[in-house]
Amino acid sequence: LGHKRSLFEGGTRSPSMARWPGRVPVRSSDYAWAFWDVLPTFAELAGTDAPEGLDGQSLVPMLMGREQAPPEYLFWTWPGPGRKGAPSGYGVRVGDWKGVVPHCTAALEPSLDDKLQLYDLKRDPFETTDVAAQHQNVVRQLKELVMSKGISCHCYQCPTSLPLAEIVV
Repeated sequence: LGHKRSLFEGGTRSPSMARWPGRVPVRSSDYAWAFWDVLPTFAELAGTDAPEGLDGQSLVPMLMGREQAPPEYLFWTWPGPGRKGAPSGYGVRVGDWKGVVPHCTAALEPSLDDKLQLYDLKRDPFETTDVAAQHQNVVRQLKELVMSKGISCHCYQCPTSLPLAEIVV
């Protein structure tokens, strides 16, 4: 479900390949990672430290075929479907659970009032069946996790009608 740049797997999941003969074993992996993991990975491969304050983690252990703990969570923002000019929404993934909130509140902060759609990616990789009603505990856990991180629903990469000077100020 979804299209590129949507909050669903069709918008967030992309195949990736790494080739380094003699170093990176030939195999497939379903390890969940995001683009913000690239800089810490390249920094480690270059033998230097990544800048402080990044959200990403180095993927070197996973690339080299070693065990690596999964990320605590992955989080995305993007405008939800329909309602042009409506607040952006967010997606959050923890393990096989994926929560999608098409539109945040006007305050652009995740809240317990968000209408979160829940998908079990292991059983439903195409996100066809919202199981939020059957797993309210997971819905609440995902909302509380996102709220605890102080994350905004603001979509920083989204087009805006504001002049750049108003955004920067």
